[in-house]
Amino acid sequence: MNAMVDPRGGRLGRRIAAAVLALLWATIFFGIIDLTVVIVQNLDFFEHYLLETGWGLLFTFLVPLPLLAWAVRPQNWNGVQVAAVALAILLAGLVGLAPGQVVVGCLVAGSAALTGLRRPRLAGLRELARVACWPLDLLLLAASGVALFYGWEMLAAARDGVVDDNTNGLMHLPMQAGFGLAIAASAVAASLALVARSPGRRVAFVPAALSASWFGVVARAYPEHVGSIGQFGGTLAIFWGVLLLLTAWATGWLTQHHRQAPTNTP
Repeated sequence: MNAMVDPRGGRLGRRIAAAVLALLWATIFFGIIDLTVVIVQNLDFFEHYLLETGWGLLFTFLVPLPLLAWAVRPQNWNGVQVAAVALAILLAGLVGLAPGQVVVGCLVAGSAALTGLRRPRLAGLRELARVACWPLDLLLLAASGVALFYGWEMLAAARDGVVDDNTNGLMHLPMQAGFGLAIAASAVAASLALVARSPGRRVAFVPAALSASWFGVVARAYPEHVGSIGQFGGTLAIFWGVLLLLTAWATGWLTQHHRQAPTNTP
């Protein structure tokens, strides 16, 4: 009887459900399959290598990894990060008039709700404004600006009738816009976890950093393909991903050191 009402049992059930959902996003929603299109050189999707990669990264890393991390060790940042990615997908679907994508955004948000989603503290935003965080702030601002521009370009391409691919009846160009926004949103959510000193906070940066760098590699290899950001843009994306991880580590050390430093009292 006690086991039926034990909150730890409820938490275990949600952890299992989160792991299962993560695997479903990566498999049934073709995350891993689309991600490997370039790796196996599937020429049926040659012109859409970048769009397939974006879809694959979104539903292999940006959505599933925080869910899997929460399933292994429940933390406060996981649900916020998945919710941020869901918002990116949802906004791109709304602006791009893609109702199916709006539904997907809501489903991703539902996945975030499994984690016992908690609203991030506003104090985290004030902490990001501190001098010790300015390199991280610059990376976040750069990512947000590029994501908005890139997203608009992808939605414009969709409106102009650029030949597109679809997965599960969903077109890739509007989802590609959501992918760019999701990288920035994921990084912002990770930064809030960092300044709040949440457990596993440095792991929170892995989905965005890995996605940006991976996409940059493919963009450099196929600079003229639909959805590519070119060789120069690809190089910047690779460096941004690496710098994000390094800056997150340095920022975490600086903010922790600042809080532990003794204050001089008269």
